[in-house]
Amino acid sequence: MSALRKREFAQTEEQKKKLAGEIKVEQILKDLGIGSYEALETKQKELGAIQNNEGGKNHLISGLVKLVSQGRKQPVIDLYKNLFGNIDNPDSRKKLAYGLFQDVYNNYRVAEYPIDRLEKQTWEDALKSTKVAINNKKSEWMYRGIFAKNGEVTTIRGSFNVNVTPELIDRLDNMVVNGKIKANYKFGQPDTSASPTERHDSISVYFLEQPNDETLQELVATIKPFVRGDNLLGKKIGDGFFMSEVGSVDTQHINSFIEELQSKDSAFAEAVKSYASPQPGRGDSLKMSEAQFYAVKDVARAFGFDISYDKDYGFQIS
Repeated sequence: MSALRKREFAQTEEQKKKLAGEIKVEQILKDLGIGSYEALETKQKELGAIQNNEGGKNHLISGLVKLVSQGRKQPVIDLYKNLFGNIDNPDSRKKLAYGLFQDVYNNYRVAEYPIDRLEKQTWEDALKSTKVAINNKKSEWMYRGIFAKNGEVTTIRGSFNVNVTPELIDRLDNMVVNGKIKANYKFGQPDTSASPTERHDSISVYFLEQPNDETLQELVATIKPFVRGDNLLGKKIGDGFFMSEVGSVDTQHINSFIEELQSKDSAFAEAVKSYASPQPGRGDSLKMSEAQFYAVKDVARAFGFDISYDKDYGFQIS
C-alpha cells in the first residue's frame, strides 16, 4: 500500500480504523503466503468487493472467507456464504471456524507442482537402496536414515521444499552414512496425497541431535540444486530449508487453551476442540501439529485473537 494511499485513508478517524483493519488483513495474507493487500483487492474485485458495512466487525473474517473460496466449486462457496451470513449463530460460527482451519492448513501443506514423470522410478530405486536403514511401514511414506532407540527422541524437525530425485536421496543418504547428520528423513509415495508434487514440504528431516550451524549450511548447499520454493513453516535456514519453531503442541496445553477460549468465544473454542480431536482409533488425547497451530493462529487473528505458543509455557492469547 503506497504512502499516498495511507494518507488518504487516514483523513478521518473512521478511515483510520478501516486502515488498521486492512493492515491486519495484509498480515494474514503474508502469513498465508498469498501476497499483498493489493492482491487481495484484485481478488475482491473479481469476486465482488466487500462493502464497507458487510460483516461490520467481521470484515477480516469476510476477507479470509473470500480468499479460501476463490476457485472453489459453487457448493463450497455457498456453504461458506451461508455460514458467514449466520455467524452469530454458535453452530454456524463453529463450523465456519473449523472450515477455515482446514482450508488455511491446506494452503500451507497442499501444493500442485508439475508432475515428475520419474517420480515412481525414484521411489522404487530408493526402496532398493540399502545404503541406510529404511522404514516404509507407515502408509504413503518412506523413512530413511538413523532411527531413535534407547530413549532417543527427535530434537528438532526440518523441512525441504525440493524436487525429490535419486541424486538428492543419494546426497542425503551420504550425509547420514558419513556422520554429518544423526537423523532420518521422509518423503511421500507417488500418486498419493503424500507425493512430493502434492506438498510444499516434500521432505521432512527428524534430527536426533541438534545440528550445528556448519551442518545446517552443508544441508543448504546439498539441496540447493533441487529447491522449488520457500512455501514452508518455521525459521528459514536457507532457500527451500526451514526449521521447526513450534513442533507438535502439548496435549495439556491444547486443553488449557480451549478452556481459556471458552470464556472469550465458546463457538471458536469448540471449533478448535473438534479440529484437534484425533481420528477414530488414535486415542482420546487432543493433538495439534505445527501446521495446524499456524492455521489456528491465522484464523484466530481474523476472529480477533492474537495467539502464540511456547512449548514450556503453553498458549498466550491477546
